[in-house]
Amino acid sequence: MQHETIRKNYKPHIVKILFVGESRPQGGTFFYNGDSNLYKYTKQAFEQADKNFSLEHFKQYGYWLYDVCDMPVNGLPYLERREQIRLGLPRLLLNIKELRPKYIIVVKKGDMREIIFNKVCEHGYIDRETAFNVPFPACGRQTEYQNELSAIIKKIIN
Repeated sequence: MQHETIRKNYKPHIVKILFVGESRPQGGTFFYNGDSNLYKYTKQAFEQADKNFSLEHFKQYGYWLYDVCDMPVNGLPYLERREQIRLGLPRLLLNIKELRPKYIIVVKKGDMREIIFNKVCEHGYIDRETAFNVPFPACGRQTEYQNELSAIIKKIIN
């Protein structure tokens, strides 16, 4: 639960851009501890877009990372992982309704695109205008994530 306390400390009063992740990693790293791949490559994407980046900047800009699953799922069998993502969807949709972010960036393709991103688009967000889906920065997709996120940042941030 300490992870969720840390995450809530970085939640801005008004969420302008909601980053939606699958879950915190099984290995113990965490975006809001500044020690995960997601943190590292998000920082690089912001810098590539000529934007300052720190966890405090992330909060000040009105950005927040929300994970669909409460527990790490990256070590689970495929079907169980998909089920955990599905189980997190209703709570995510409630959060979106409450937060009303202008933009949503879903991190990770595959199941996250199929289960989460497509449902976000069914709820009023428009693909590549107000909703974006980027790969997770691992398994050789780090540069792709960084370039795609940098392009999104340049497009939607003044």
